[in-house]
Amino acid sequence: MDNRWLFFNKLKNLSVVKPDHDKTGSLQDAVIDLQSGEIVLYTLSSGSFLGIGGDRMALPAGALQFAGDEARLNVDEARFEHAPGTATPWPEHIDSKFIDDVNRHYRLTSGYKNT
Repeated sequence: MDNRWLFFNKLKNLSVVKPDHDKTGSLQDAVIDLQSGEIVLYTLSSGSFLGIGGDRMALPAGALQFAGDEARLNVDEARFEHAPGTATPWPEHIDSKFIDDVNRHYRLTSGYKNT
């Protein structure tokens, strides 16, 4: 089976696991750059019950590696503390500054081009 492609509707509620394979949450949303068509951020929900309550945080696209029916985190778990969207309020509109802040927080280089 080729795991290179995934239907967008399958992203919602896809399990996200830590490197030790323990589940840390599920994907709730994705932010797409309409010019390039690429996903630049994901929203991770954790600690909720039936989608109610819990924390949510922004993850840069480079923080996840997809494998079958789950997404694996490939960033230091300690970076979750004070992650954008958890310790900071969510912006009303996503902009390049928020995307850059998320990537900087996780110490990843953004593929996002502010043009």
